[in-house]
Amino acid sequence: MVYENYRPLISRCLKLNPDWTYYLWRDSDAKAIISKEYPQYLKTYTRFKDNLQRSDAIRYVILHRFGGIYLDMDVECLQPFPSSLTRQAAFLDQERLEQTRIFWRRDFSAMNSVMGSAMADRVLTKNTGTSAFSTTGPKVLTEFFKEYKESPTSWIWPVALLPPSVASPLMDDQKNWKWLCRKAKKLGSPGFGWADIGCRMLESKNWHLGSADKSTIVVHRFLHLGYHSHHP
Repeated sequence: MVYENYRPLISRCLKLNPDWTYYLWRDSDAKAIISKEYPQYLKTYTRFKDNLQRSDAIRYVILHRFGGIYLDMDVECLQPFPSSLTRQAAFLDQERLEQTRIFWRRDFSAMNSVMGSAMADRVLTKNTGTSAFSTTGPKVLTEFFKEYKESPTSWIWPVALLPPSVASPLMDDQKNWKWLCRKAKKLGSPGFGWADIGCRMLESKNWHLGSADKSTIVVHRFLHLGYHSHHP
């Protein structure tokens, strides 16, 4: 059920966090819990055409129902999760700023690769579009996070957006960032935008794709196994 490349990463996380109970959610488990606990979302869930959408959606539902911590299988633990993080009401991973600004042309992006508890089921009640990124992934998660931060509820149940160094200090090394930045404008040029800012930030770091430090707890490795064959 699990790609061989993922197994050492899972084992390392469990070794570093021995008090955790680990659950692997399969397709049949996901559909069963939605059918039983969230039947109002079953139609939307079954209509998703991309398995990645279903994979995204079920993680929100599980966290909404059970709490706990969600990790993508390509997330490697470098040190135990500290109590200062696990005791928070909810937290979200944040993509490295250079990657967000170059690739997505946004100020920042919340990630669903590492999450503790969550805002969960709203993804299945406000669903438009066809791509996983915009319907169930980082784009919609970031939009909901912004909305939530401006609501009175956020004072009662705060959601922390982790600094990129905590869980996503690595940029996706399967992309040619120098090529993507080949036409980046200089500071002060007309039309200077987020992508240009990201390129100049990365250039100032000598194009290093990794920036882990003492605050790094886990690293999202961007393995993308199964994506092209649409496996969750």
